[in-house]
Amino acid sequence: MKRFTLLIILFFSFVFVSAKNDDKSDAQQVKENISIPTIQSLGLNGKVKLYTLFNDTEYRDSLTESEHFFICRMSFDEEGNIVKIFSSEDTTQSSFSSFKYDERGNLLETCKYAEENVLKKKIVCQYSENGNLIYMESTVFEWYGKGNVQERSVSVFNENGTQKSQEISYYDNNGTLKKKCVYKFGKSGLVELNEYDAKNKLISRQKNIKMNDERELEMSNFYVLGKNRGFDKVAFDEEGNMTQRVREYLDRIERYSCQIEYYQ
Repeated sequence: MKRFTLLIILFFSFVFVSAKNDDKSDAQQVKENISIPTIQSLGLNGKVKLYTLFNDTEYRDSLTESEHFFICRMSFDEEGNIVKIFSSEDTTQSSFSSFKYDERGNLLETCKYAEENVLKKKIVCQYSENGNLIYMESTVFEWYGKGNVQERSVSVFNENGTQKSQEISYYDNNGTLKKKCVYKFGKSGLVELNEYDAKNKLISRQKNIKMNDERELEMSNFYVLGKNRGFDKVAFDEEGNMTQRVREYLDRIERYSCQIEYYQ
């Protein structure tokens, strides 16, 4: 089972690169990926203050009782920005998300809480004088135990919204660093990936990464503990899904492939 899981991780480790929309800057894409509901996205008009969504089901079978479900409750400020989302009618016991904005309406902070106000995730953003996103830090907490940090991701962008770097740190249940991955970006997208252990010692490196016009990975050199072990080649289908990955070592070649069927 461990080997099977490892094969899946190796095959899909660069899939996130292909999700880039070339019509938008990296910073715009990141902000949209936070998925904050807006009055417009909900199809609402006017100065909405509170929006509560229910689901009622009435069965045609007279023997089955009708059902009434609370889905969520959202509150907005006077500018139309969402400030809280509750997942239960009893807001004192509900898990919820909160949002803070600057005077321009840019998101400064969003927090996701479990029940009893236990913090699960926090995202902090910083902007340039022109209002462009230049820094974002995302932290995931262990909400069922001591509340230690489980994962922290820091992304840095330049003034025009192009991503420069991303650093993701992973921690154990005691809040001790396990490993760190550092991504470096260029005009074509990802150009280098370095992985470090808990003592900040380099474990592996992928560089000389080549991207096609769709910003999908085509090939990269692969290093382990400072020794050049070979390189990767990756192929995609017309939908942009990865169908083949070839990792060439000095002593062997490993091929991972999959077949995907689509509805006509």
